[in-house]
Amino acid sequence: MKLKTVPDDFMVTEILSPDLIGKGGYSLYRVKKTNVTTMAVKSELTRTWQVKGNELHFAGFKDRRAVTTQHMTVKGAGYPSVLEGKGFEAEKIGSATRHIQPRDITSNQFEILVRDLSARKAEIMEQRVMDFGATGFPNYFDAQRFGSYHPDFGFIGQAILKRDARSALRAYMTVPFERDLQPVKRFKAKSMNLWPDWESMMQVAPRPSNYRSVLTYLVDHPEGYRRALNLIPRDLLSLYLSAYQSHLWNQIAAKYLSALPGTTSRGTMTIAGAELPVVKALDPEQARELHSTLIAMPNHRARYDQSSELESAAQQVLVESGFKINDLKARILEKAYLSKDRRSVLCLPQINHVSREKEHGIDKYTSVRLDFTLPRGSYATLMIKLASH
Repeated sequence: MKLKTVPDDFMVTEILSPDLIGKGGYSLYRVKKTNVTTMAVKSELTRTWQVKGNELHFAGFKDRRAVTTQHMTVKGAGYPSVLEGKGFEAEKIGSATRHIQPRDITSNQFEILVRDLSARKAEIMEQRVMDFGATGFPNYFDAQRFGSYHPDFGFIGQAILKRDARSALRAYMTVPFERDLQPVKRFKAKSMNLWPDWESMMQVAPRPSNYRSVLTYLVDHPEGYRRALNLIPRDLLSLYLSAYQSHLWNQIAAKYLSALPGTTSRGTMTIAGAELPVVKALDPEQARELHSTLIAMPNHRARYDQSSELESAAQQVLVESGFKINDLKARILEKAYLSKDRRSVLCLPQINHVSREKEHGIDKYTSVRLDFTLPRGSYATLMIKLASH
């Protein structure tokens, strides 16, 4: 199976709530990007428009290797109606009374071509995707959420919650992550041997970069780990926290689903080091009930007393992770926090169209073309993995 052979194979469009659009002091844009990250687009726009990062908001982050249409707000007016940049184009579509937030996206519509399948695999995928429309699938966070996970280190967010600023900062400076750019990977490879020689690390830090800002502080305050940690951009710190929080949520949801009577499993899958059961609901009625069951994102105020199965699942995960519920607060950070959102335990997709196609000029392999809509925050890549599992 091949996914995202070319960016056009994976197309996603945010469906925006009309409630956001109105007269206000924020400019609202639709942004179409190809083969570039949301963070890269944001960085280019803040430089071009000479605004601070907190004056320009996206509703969420989207895949790099894809064609994605998403929305953003920038504080103020007077910006151009159309702007083109490296790998993206932004079109002003109106005004808003506030910055866009994730809850302003009601769903995401996907058009995906899955290549390189045998005829039998394509048939199985087509049938399973159609079945998902009635029985759903576990609403796990998929691998894209865990760009700050490293098999040998774990999660920066976990170190932050343990109030270990030194370890979190060391990981930020020295642990290579899959999506790091090449200059960052080279810097981290050198810093691994230089830590904590701040002046030597400064000599090899990319220009420009936040690493230099952090190191400038550490040169003058060699033991100031906590303050240095807070010099990392808030967006990144929030990503680190959400990655570990999502890791805990996945495990709670997995244990809860496994404990329910009437559910079955087709084995397990690994996401960010966690073995998660491929649990499925047995009938549409049970699927609708599970879809309406919301599990809190782990934080110090989260409650899991809706049922004995959920309370037990949450307690098991916290014990295994070495935390108590009151520990789940980023007390050493000044401007980044754990989400207090809740998430459906089961995803029920809207399947618009599924078809099998012969790949052009190839007799051996078949493609499956998918058109479907998922609730905000659910992962198309996960659905496809489960359909091929």
